[in-house]
Amino acid sequence: MSAEQVAVYMTTLGQQARKASRVIARAPTAVKNAALLATAEAIEAATEQLVTANQLDLQAGRDNGLDDAMLDRLALTPARWPLWSRVCVRLHPWTIRSARCVT
Repeated sequence: MSAEQVAVYMTTLGQQARKASRVIARAPTAVKNAALLATAEAIEAATEQLVTANQLDLQAGRDNGLDDAMLDRLALTPARWPLWSRVCVRLHPWTIRSARCVT
């Protein structure tokens, strides 16, 4: 991807995020809560695919000269994975049946 393509992609992504934030801001609390829980479940369900993709990204980073410190920050290691795989949802107890949190 060229620098120009990255700039266009990032601009488009930012515009989409801004539009999404307006929709989310108007959404009822129950819808937001459901979205958070669905996100947590999707992350947990995709653990294997996310770890595999991370390994490919790290290899691409090595191939493109990223330094060890940057690669370390990007790595989903076994010690870090629980922090990525579980989203701590702090909601009012009556709005959800279960929340999985890493302590």
